Amino acid sequence: MYYRVIILEIKEDYCLALTEEGTVIRIKKKNGLREGDKIYVLDEDFYVAESDAKEQVVLPFTKGRKIKKSYLQKMTAVAAALMVCLASLMIPQMTAPAYAAISFDGEKSVQVEADKDGKVVDAVSFDDTMSEGELNGLIGKNIADLQEMVAGLNKTDDDLLVVAYAGLKGTVEKSLKDDVLGITKGKDTVYLEGSKDDVKAAKKEGKSLGMYMIEKAASEDRLTDLLDGVPFDHVAKFLAKHRDLIPAAKAEKILNEKKKGKKNDNKYTAEDEADEEDQWDADDQDDENDDDDRITTSGKHSNDDDDEQWKPDDKEDDDDETETPDDDDDDGGEEEEETED
Repeated sequence: MYYRVIILEIKEDYCLALTEEGTVIRIKKKNGLREGDKIYVLDEDFYVAESDAKEQVVLPFTKGRKIKKSYLQKMTAVAAALMVCLASLMIPQMTAPAYAAISFDGEKSVQVEADKDGKVVDAVSFDDTMSEGELNGLIGKNIADLQEMVAGLNKTDDDLLVVAYAGLKGTVEKSLKDDVLGITKGKDTVYLEGSKDDVKAAKKEGKSLGMYMIEKAASEDRLTDLLDGVPFDHVAKFLAKHRDLIPAAKAEKILNEKKKGKKNDNKYTAEDEADEEDQWDADDQDDENDDDDRITTSGKHSNDDDDEQWKPDDKEDDDDETETPDDDDDDGGEEEEETED
């Protein structure tokens, strides 16, 4: 292809020329050229400096035209920006938003977030009792499929399981609650329902939703009601384990109320009392050292109160033994009457 141009200026290495379209181009310098000359030039007559030649790159679909590297970099940046925008629009559609948070606290602790279909989208262990691999293995599973995981949270059957749930977009639907109840069936479980504000506050303190609500209930004197129906020995073990959340005074009060409730219901037997002592005993063969493992308040051991509560009233018994019967006087009177006759 040829172009008709007018020489505008002659430089040291090239000439500036004006095309019929009004474009200024650079052409190779030739002998005899003068400013104002009208000539025809071909593609190979275009002047390209050595530095420009190194930066020029041929792109596909450009019909062999050469484009500078700086221009290519700009195009690459624009393409990358478009990809980021597209990705930001597609990711929310690929990953469903979290709909509810559910925590399971036993010997191990895990908190999951699930979408509206009950599928786990995130899992975390605030006390690091679950490994990263175990947590990643939960993602993508349905809540109803976590029964095996829940079964492994406690080592023994007398360990209490605390399950707490809260809606992140509103209330938790009954179907999700039923799934949670299904995987914890047959265990001594305390169920707590919180709010999205509770979830935020718990995360801020680095606690699971369940442990945050247990601590909150203890501070508001509501923990006794929450533990209603849980066996006494399970409650005692739970309180002893979570002394960092439940102050000793609060724990002592809860145990006394649980004990009182059992007595009032006529369900507190000698066997229960023995179980209670075993729960708190550090050495069953040395009763003098039993006080060491009990939750106490103000340095007073709880078994001292129990001993006084269950100790017979010796004073009344002594009075009963020393009291003089009246039957002897009556018999004596009858004998005197018979003698007079």
